[in-house]
Amino acid sequence: DALLAGARARENQALRLLIGSATVTILVGLAMALYARRVLRPLGLVTRRAEAVAHGDLTAHEPIDASDEIGELSKTFEGMVGAIAQANAELLTAERLATIGKMAAQITHEVRNPLSSLALNVDLLEEQVGSDAEARALVAAIKGEVDRLTELSERYLSVARRSRPQLEDEDIVELTRGALATLQPELTRQRVELKFSAPKELRCWVDEGQIRQVIINLVRNAREALGPDGKIEVTISAQDADGVELWIDDNGAGIDSSAREHLFEPFFTTKKHGTGLGLAITREIVEAHRGRIRCEPRPSGGTRFVIQLPVKPA
Repeated sequence: DALLAGARARENQALRLLIGSATVTILVGLAMALYARRVLRPLGLVTRRAEAVAHGDLTAHEPIDASDEIGELSKTFEGMVGAIAQANAELLTAERLATIGKMAAQITHEVRNPLSSLALNVDLLEEQVGSDAEARALVAAIKGEVDRLTELSERYLSVARRSRPQLEDEDIVELTRGALATLQPELTRQRVELKFSAPKELRCWVDEGQIRQVIINLVRNAREALGPDGKIEVTISAQDADGVELWIDDNGAGIDSSAREHLFEPFFTTKKHGTGLGLAITREIVEAHRGRIRCEPRPSGGTRFVIQLPVKPA
């Protein structure tokens, strides 16, 4: 009886130990499953994001907030997606400008000679009409339209002729001052006040002709956005040891945020009679100098264009 009782006691103890170990095993398994799911969930998000990118979704997303390897993978992946999106946008812009260039070269070739002939004959006709005020007004209107078409064809042709910048060590302050002096008469006629602030000298490696065109384009855009008694401020400052910033501010009505996103795209314009090429060409020139250009609202009202240019050549 004593041996039987001891055997039964040992059997009950073994059963309790078996049940306890089984319970612990199940609990550990559940805990490991939950932990693995929590750890691998971000990896699933990265996988789904990769599938979306593979189907063409290149919109920007915030990387996964995690301090482990998966968080680092997500951050690197989103950086890669952003670089691909930027490269695609630049490629699309380059393709558009290349198409414009081909069209411009062909159209300008066909149009420039007739325009030159028209301009010459209009000048001769102006000499023949004498003092007839009505006839002279009609001739002046024809001449103005011919000049407008000539300017338009030259603008399209400038896209086709775009060349790599020939960088030289230039004083950006003096270069800007010269461009503004060219624009001063038309600003004065429209009663637009021009203010220029800059240090005595800031040297950059730039193509003088191309940067001059950029400044003239932006100041003219600002002038066209202003009415009489408007104000334009041009400011140059040293950004750091490796770059300079050029600000062109106006106190006009400003540009809507939705329009600012597309300002530098070819053929996009907020003007009634604009071609939509001026700012696209401007951005192309600035980026060819390894610079950056952006448009932002002016704190006190109006619009600000910011150009960042490197001081040293590549």
